[in-house]
Amino acid sequence: MTIFQLLRLIEDPARTEQYGTLLFPDSGEIITFDTVMRIISKITLKVFWEQPGNSDAEKELINWHKAITEGTWNKPNDITAFFNDADIVGNGRIVFNICHNKYRLIVLFKYKIQIAFVRFIGNHKEYDSIIDIKNI
Repeated sequence: MTIFQLLRLIEDPARTEQYGTLLFPDSGEIITFDTVMRIISKITLKVFWEQPGNSDAEKELINWHKAITEGTWNKPNDITAFFNDADIVGNGRIVFNICHNKYRLIVLFKYKIQIAFVRFIGNHKEYDSIIDIKNI
C-alpha cells in the first residue's frame, strides 16, 4: 500500500479507531503509525535557504524542522501554542513567520498520520501574492 492510498483511507473518519491507528474493518488489519511528525520535504527548505539572499533563514528553518519533528502535535492549537507567531489559516494549513516575518512558511498538517507537507516558503511579497492560502 502506498502513502497516497493511506492518505485517502485516513481521510475517512469511520476507518480510524484512535489517534495514530488505522483499522481496516473488512480484514481486521490494523496499521499503527509513528507518532513522530514527518515533514515532506526538508529538501524544499534547504533549496530555499541556499538561494542567494535567503541564507539568513537557514538557522531558523533548521530549528523549526527540529521542533516539529520532535514535538507532539495532535491539533492546530498545539502548534500555535508552541509557535506564538504562527497562524491557523484553515484547511489544515498553518502559516509560520520566519526571521521575524521576513519569510513565510505554509505547512499542511495531517495529524492522524503525522505528516506535514511544506506547501510554500518565500518572502513576504511572494506570500502576499497568494490568492488562496487555504488551498495552496
